[in-house]
Amino acid sequence: MKNKHKLFLRRVLILGIFSGLLILGSNFFTINLTPSLPRGIYFMRNYKTLNKGDIVLFEVPAQAKVKNYIPRFCKAMLKEIGALENDKVEIKEDSLYINGFLYGKIQKADSEGYKFPELTVEKLQPQKGEFLPLAPHEKSWDGRYWGTLPLNIIQKKAKLIYPF
Repeated sequence: MKNKHKLFLRRVLILGIFSGLLILGSNFFTINLTPSLPRGIYFMRNYKTLNKGDIVLFEVPAQAKVKNYIPRFCKAMLKEIGALENDKVEIKEDSLYINGFLYGKIQKADSEGYKFPELTVEKLQPQKGEFLPLAPHEKSWDGRYWGTLPLNIIQKKAKLIYPF
């Protein structure tokens, strides 16, 4: 009985937080429901500096809008800054390495057989004013498949405040 009560209270809390987010607007909070980053509520804040590993919110780039991986109503996405201009990006045996450390596999196709674009390391290596958006989930739709993006599309930094 205690577990049902706790579950009920947790659901009420999440619903209350979600309702509050709708009232406050999306300038301060966002919710991630995808497995690419930890699911939960993220606090959005302005930034002075950006570093590798920061989670950022940015406008969905045109090259990511293929095969309905991103819902039409979704105008922005959360990803980690996987690499910046001074980081070394390598591809070895269908895997992505950043500064010599394995970041993750590069999939050839999705579960329906749709072949992903095969990008060269030049398309994944950030130049001045660019970043490589990544997520640690092995099936994340991220920069592994559409390359680097300009830093100036980043809208906010994000910090997970309530995981679920």
